[in-house]
Amino acid sequence: GAVRFHHQVAPRASWTLSYSPVNTRRPFEDGPGGVRFGTPQNVSDRIRGETDMVQARTDLLLTAETIASAGYGGEGESYASRSHDTRGGQPIELSRTSAEQRNQSAFAQIQHSMLGNRLQLGLSGRVHAFRTDAPSFNGSIAPFRVTGTVNPPTAWTGDVAVSYFHF
Repeated sequence: GAVRFHHQVAPRASWTLSYSPVNTRRPFEDGPGGVRFGTPQNVSDRIRGETDMVQARTDLLLTAETIASAGYGGEGESYASRSHDTRGGQPIELSRTSAEQRNQSAFAQIQHSMLGNRLQLGLSGRVHAFRTDAPSFNGSIAPFRVTGTVNPPTAWTGDVAVSYFHF
């Protein structure tokens, strides 16, 4: 789903706010010898994934030739998986895995047109920060258990653009 709110504050100013969640839940049932991985026991897997994204943006028409925009975006993702042996009465947990990451960014840009909109100059910049939590592995053999947390450095990017339209 998604929710988006746009408001035209004035003829030269507007802002937009949006939120979109995505949730996935999947069950997998395998019997003796199973269909997917050929497990020797009855296995019930429950996999859950979620992504939440929020964005805010404003656009300002500074002059007839110049528009400025700025915004913020945040996103979070999570994954969880549980596997159970379902032979007999009470299910026995075989393994559990979970991981999460968050990121957020801010941007600003300005575009100016000249020569009757034939020449356009653009300048923009963005900062993007990331945070990951150490993944959790419980139960079965987990070859990635030793990786720990990997947090990439904050990314700073910029762009300068020039375009000329020849009609």
